[in-house]
Amino acid sequence: MVKAGMSDEDVMRRIDGSRTIFRLNADDIVFLRNQGISDRLVTYMMDTFTRAALAEQQRRYDYRWGFHYGYGPWGHPHWWW
Repeated sequence: MVKAGMSDEDVMRRIDGSRTIFRLNADDIVFLRNQGISDRLVTYMMDTFTRAALAEQQRRYDYRWGFHYGYGPWGHPHWWW
């Protein structure tokens, strides 16, 4: 996409839109840099894994403290007080 002339911002939007998660190792990073990918875009790609892990952790927390303890579709367990 970068070679086709897309800006870093456009590529980042596409990554977000596709919900792609990258797990880049050192060889991948060197390859991307040799292909002309900017440091900013490579860093953004590396951060997709961290953002996905944090989102999963938040989903688990919300489920455990929300839905499981009665805050799910039924509302607060003591709403009648």
